Amino acid sequence: GDSGGVTVYQIAADPALPLLRRLEAETRADPASAVTCEVIVNAVKAGYHGKTSNLWHGVQAAQHEVLVFSDADMLAQPKTLRRILRRLQQRADVVACLPLHLPTGGLWGRLYAHLWNAAILYGFALPMVTWQPSGLPGGTVALTRVSLERIGGVEAFRDYLAEDIELGRLAVRAGLLLGMGPPLISPVERMTFSAFAEKVRRGQLVLLTATQLGRWLL
Repeated sequence: GDSGGVTVYQIAADPALPLLRRLEAETRADPASAVTCEVIVNAVKAGYHGKTSNLWHGVQAAQHEVLVFSDADMLAQPKTLRRILRRLQQRADVVACLPLHLPTGGLWGRLYAHLWNAAILYGFALPMVTWQPSGLPGGTVALTRVSLERIGGVEAFRDYLAEDIELGRLAVRAGLLLGMGPPLISPVERMTFSAFAEKVRRGQLVLLTATQLGRWLL
C-alpha cells in the first residue's frame, strides 16, 4: 500500500519470523509431513489496514478450499483444526471459536478477562448453540472459499477495524449458518487501571460501531 508516498510494510523484522521460518523449513524438509507452512510478508494493500491486508494476501497464497483466519494471540489445544473441520462438514458454513480470556495476574487483568468472557458467552455462545446468532466472536474464524465469496470476499470488510464482527454480520445477511467451534485461550497479562479503562473503552467502541467511523476513533 502507499501512504503519503511511503510504502508501508508489515514488520519484516518481527521477532516471531525466525521461529516461523524454522517451522517453514522443518515442514518442507520432512517428506512425511502432512502439513506445509509458508511464511509471507507483504506491503499493506491499498485501501486495507494491516490485518485485512494480511488476510487478503493469505487467501491469495492459500491452495485449499477451507480457510482459517486466526489472531496471533490465540492458544489452541491439539486437534483444534480437526474439530473445526468436523463442524464445517456437519452443518455450519462459518465456524467461530470462542476466544476465552485467561488472566495471568493482577486485579485489573482478571476483571478485564471476566468482563469479556461474560460478554462472549452471553452475546455469542448461547445464540450460536441455538443456531440463531446475529454475528460471531473474533479470534479464530473458519469458512470455505465459496462462503467467503458469498459475503463479498475480504474486500467486503477490508477497512473495518472490527473486521471479524463485520464478517459475521455479512455472513448472517448472506444466509450462511454460523456454528460454534472449540474454545481457544487468549491470555490477558497484568495491567494497570488506566490500561484496563482504555481497553474497555476501545472494546465498547468496537462492539457498538464496528464501522469505518470506529476505525478512525480507535
